[in-house]
Amino acid sequence: MSEPNSPMPPAAGSRDRAGSIASQNSDAGGRARGGSMDSDNGDINVLFPTDAEEAENEAEDSQPLRIGDYVTIRGLGLEGLLCAEGILEDNCTLTSAPARYDDCVFQICLKNQYSASRELDNFIQNAIEKGTYDELMAASRLLAAAVSSPFDGDGDEEEEDVSEEAKEAKFLKALQKGKLNEQRLNGTYMDQQLGSLMEYGQVIQLRHRKSQKYLTVDDTGVANVERDNLKVYLSDDGSALSWFTLAPYYKIDREGEQFSSNAAVYLRVAMRPKEAIRHSAVKINKNSKNEDREINCSLEASGWRICLHSSYYNQQVEELYAGEIVSLYDPLNNAYLTLIEVQGQFRIDCYLHIPTDVGKPDSNFLWVLERHKNPSQGGKVAFGKEAYRFRHLNTGKYLCCRSENMWKMGNRLVQSVLNMNKFGEGNASGFSSERSDNFIFASMGGGGSQSCAIELHPAHEAVLTRNVGGGPIYITDNSAIKINAAGQWLHRGDRFEGDTSFKSKARATKKECSQLVMRRFVSSAADTAEIMVGVAAIPFLKRYFMVVHKHTCLNDIWMGHSHYIHIVNQLINFVANSPLNSATDYEALEMDLTFKGAGALSRRKQDLLREQGVVMGILNVLKEIVSERTMRTAASPPKKRHNQGRAKTHADFEQLKRDIAGPTLWLLRLCIMDNEESQMLCADHLSTLITYVPIDVTATTCLVHMLSTNVELQETKVTNRDIENFIAMIRRSKMDSNYLNLLKATCSCKGKGIDGNQCRVVDLWLEGSEDLSIGVIEDPVMGKYHPEGVVWGKALEQAEREQVLGKELLSDGLSHLMLTWGTNHDDLTVQSMGGGPMSDDAGPGYINIKKLFDETSFVKDITSVSNTGAKATVQRYFVAQLNLAAEICLDRNYLAMDILRKQFPYPICITMLKDPKLPNVLKAATAKLMNSLYVDEDPQCEMRLPRLSHPWDDLDITSPFKLPAVPEDQKYVWATKKIPTINANTTEPHR
Repeated sequence: MSEPNSPMPPAAGSRDRAGSIASQNSDAGGRARGGSMDSDNGDINVLFPTDAEEAENEAEDSQPLRIGDYVTIRGLGLEGLLCAEGILEDNCTLTSAPARYDDCVFQICLKNQYSASRELDNFIQNAIEKGTYDELMAASRLLAAAVSSPFDGDGDEEEEDVSEEAKEAKFLKALQKGKLNEQRLNGTYMDQQLGSLMEYGQVIQLRHRKSQKYLTVDDTGVANVERDNLKVYLSDDGSALSWFTLAPYYKIDREGEQFSSNAAVYLRVAMRPKEAIRHSAVKINKNSKNEDREINCSLEASGWRICLHSSYYNQQVEELYAGEIVSLYDPLNNAYLTLIEVQGQFRIDCYLHIPTDVGKPDSNFLWVLERHKNPSQGGKVAFGKEAYRFRHLNTGKYLCCRSENMWKMGNRLVQSVLNMNKFGEGNASGFSSERSDNFIFASMGGGGSQSCAIELHPAHEAVLTRNVGGGPIYITDNSAIKINAAGQWLHRGDRFEGDTSFKSKARATKKECSQLVMRRFVSSAADTAEIMVGVAAIPFLKRYFMVVHKHTCLNDIWMGHSHYIHIVNQLINFVANSPLNSATDYEALEMDLTFKGAGALSRRKQDLLREQGVVMGILNVLKEIVSERTMRTAASPPKKRHNQGRAKTHADFEQLKRDIAGPTLWLLRLCIMDNEESQMLCADHLSTLITYVPIDVTATTCLVHMLSTNVELQETKVTNRDIENFIAMIRRSKMDSNYLNLLKATCSCKGKGIDGNQCRVVDLWLEGSEDLSIGVIEDPVMGKYHPEGVVWGKALEQAEREQVLGKELLSDGLSHLMLTWGTNHDDLTVQSMGGGPMSDDAGPGYINIKKLFDETSFVKDITSVSNTGAKATVQRYFVAQLNLAAEICLDRNYLAMDILRKQFPYPICITMLKDPKLPNVLKAATAKLMNSLYVDEDPQCEMRLPRLSHPWDDLDITSPFKLPAVPEDQKYVWATKKIPTINANTTEPHR
C-alpha cells in the first residue's frame, strides 16, 4: 500500500505489480537520444529498436488504471498539474510548472471506512465544547500511566469507586483503540485489492505520495481565492469527504466501463454528489506572472485527466523507478556523490565525499532520480534507453556537466571572432583546433537544460552483450553504473579538504571513469517524514530572505513575514518531537529543556536541519534583518508602495524584529543544543547573534550555551572583536548582567579555563574598562565589628595564627564594606539607591553593601529577570561581576589574579562570605571567586582521591567484575626470583 521513500511502509503481504505494465518502461513522449556518443565510447542506444519505443508510447494512453497505481492529475482546458507541498503546507493548487514533480504524484486508494474515527472526533469535540477537554486528557494520561505500571491493581474496582473523569478516559481509550483497528482493517483491504481494475463511477481516495495525506474537502472552511467555495486540502487520515466518484467527463463514456490512463473525469464528492473538485477561474496572485490556480470545491465542476505516473511498487522490488530517492556510492573510495558549496566559489560543484561516520546517514548523499524529457512520468529506469536527471534532495539543484568558464553568449561571439583570425593557418574551418572549454560536473537550478541530461551505462559491458536486441535492460537496486553527460564521463579527481573528499572530473574518455553503485533509499515511515520536513522548509525560508534582501521600502519587509514565522514554529515543533501543526508552547518547551536538556530533542532532526540548510537559512534571515541596508531603510522617512496600506515606521520595524527574532532564535537554540557541528556553523555568525542580544534574551541563551560547551569554538572562533562587542554592549546598556554573563562564557568551557580568551578579557575588560566595574572598599569611618553568629572554628595558638591569611579578622573583626560605581542613568546612580559621598570625595558616591542588599534580597531571587527594579538591576550586575572575575582567573591565570587581588582583597572577600546579613546568592559568587583567586594557586596543588564507590549503572554486568590482582602469568614470580638469593646468603638450610 506504500511506496519507496514515503512516510508509510508497505504492509506485510502486499502484492507487487511492478513490471506488469510494459508502457511504464519509457518516457511518455521521450525518445532514446541517438548519436550522443561516438562509437569509441560504446553508444548503446543502437541496441534498442525505436519501433518498440513508439509502440510503447502509443499504448500508454490506453493502459488501464488499477488500485494502488500512482497518477498525476492534469487540468482539462487549462494546462497544469494538481500539486501540493504536503509536508508543511496542506493547500492544493493547479500548477503549470511545478518546482518538484514529486509534489504532483497521488496514489489511487480504495474508499476507507471512518465510522470509528468519526465517533472519536465527535467525542473529543463534545469535551471541548463542555470545557472538560483538559481534564479528560489529564485523566487519560493517568490511566495510561496506571496501565503501564507493574504495581497497578487487578482492575476489579467497584463501579461506584471510579470517578466520572476516569470513566470518560476509559471510553476515550476504547475509541482510540477502535480507530486504530479500523485503520488496520482499511490497510488490509487495500492490500487485498491492489492491482484491481478500475471503472467509471467507482468511489476512490487520492493519497498524496510524498506526504501520505488524503485529498479532502473541508466542509467548515472556505477557499482563500473564491470565497463562495469550500476549501480543499490534504488531511492526515482523511474522512468521508475524501471519497471521490470518478464521473465520466465525456458522454461517450459510461459508468461501469473500464477506466484507463489519460481518461477525462469529474472528481465529484461522494458525500455531496452535486459538488466537485475544481480550479479557480482567477489566479491566486493576480499581480504575478505565476499562473497557479486554487483548488476548491463547488457546484461548478472542472474536468481532469488522470494520467498514469507509475504502476504500484514497493521497497522490495528489484528494479528502480523514476521518482525514487537514491544514493550514488563509490565503493573503491568509500565515498558518495554529493554537492559541496565552497566559500568564495560562485558555483556548487560535484564531489565524492567520504562520510566521517559510516553508521550515521547523511541526507546530503541523496538524489531524486527523474526522467529528463518528461519528469512528470514515472516507470522503470533502463540503461541507455533515455536521458535522466538527478536532483539533489537537500539543495534542489540538478547534476549537470557544463563548461567551467560558463561564458555568456557575447563572450562566445568574441571568442569566435578571435578564432577566425587563425583561418588559413592550417585550420580550414576558421576556428581554433584546440578546445577552449574545460567541462566539469557541477549543478544547476533548473533541470531542463541539455547539460542535465544524464545517460546511465552499466559498469560491466557483459550486461549489454547478454541482451542484444532483447528489449530494455532495467536498472536494479545496487547496480553498478557509469555516468555520461554532454559526451563527458564522470571521473574521480584530486583530493579536496584533506582526506574527506575528492573533486570530480569530466573527461571525454570512458576508460577508468568512476564506477558508482546506485542504491535505493530504503527507510522507515518516520525517517522519510523527517527528511522531507527540512526539504520542504527551505523554499519558504529562501523566499522570505529574498523579500528582505531586495526590499525597496520598509513596507516590503512585511510581505510574507507572518508565513515565515508560521514555518519556523512548525520547525520548532519538529525538533521538539511535537505535531507540526500544533500550537508552539514555549513555556512547556522551556520546562522540558530545564529537566531533560537535549534529551527532550531529537539529535537526528538537529542534524537534518543543519545538513539541509535550514540552520544557515534562518541565520541569513537574521543577518539580513539587521544589515546596514535594512537599518538605513528603517531610519529613513516612511514611504510605501501602492496598495500597501499604512506606511511602516521605525517603531513598527523594531516590533517586527522582535516578532521574527523570538521564534527564529528559539529554533536556533534547539538546533545547537549539545550539537557541536551546528554550533560551529553558527560560530561564523557570532556578530549577528551578538546584535540580537538586546532584542531577545534567547540570543544570550544561544551564545552562552555555545561558548560553555564547545572548546573548539572558543579557541578558534572568538576574537578580540567579539570581546569588544560584548564590552561595548555593556557600556551602552543599563547595567545589564546578561552581557557580563556573555563575557564570562568566553573565559571557560566545560569547567576549564580558555587561556587565550581570558587574556583578551584581561586586556579589554580588567585593564581597559575599569569604569564599568563596581568597586568595593572598606569603610574607613565605621571601623571593625564582630557580627553575631559568626563562628571561626577552633582557637589557634599565636604561632599558628601568624601563618593564617587574613589573621587580623580573627581579632579585629569584619569591616563595613562600601560599593561605588558610575553610570549615566539617573535611576541607577549610587545616590538613587540611598548612598552618598564619603567625606569630601567628589566621585559618584558610596553605599553600604548591606543597604544595597537589604532584607528584600533574602525574600526575592535577585538573579531572576522577573525581579524588576533599579536596585535588583545593580544587585544582579554585582553578582555577575563576581562570577565573571572567577571565570577570568580560572585554572590559575596569574595575569588576571594579580589584578583581581587588588580589586577584591582577601579580607573583603571573607567579610562578604561571613556576614550573616548578606544573601546567599552573593556569598555563592564570592566563594566561587575565592576558590579561583586564593585557593587554586601556587603552592597548593590538586590531589585526586581514588573513588572506591561506583554507581551501579556504571558497572558492566555482562562481564565478571574482578578486583585488582596480579595477572595469572605473574603469580609467584617475585618469590621464585628472591628465594634462591635468600638461600645463597644464609648459612642455615632453607625450611
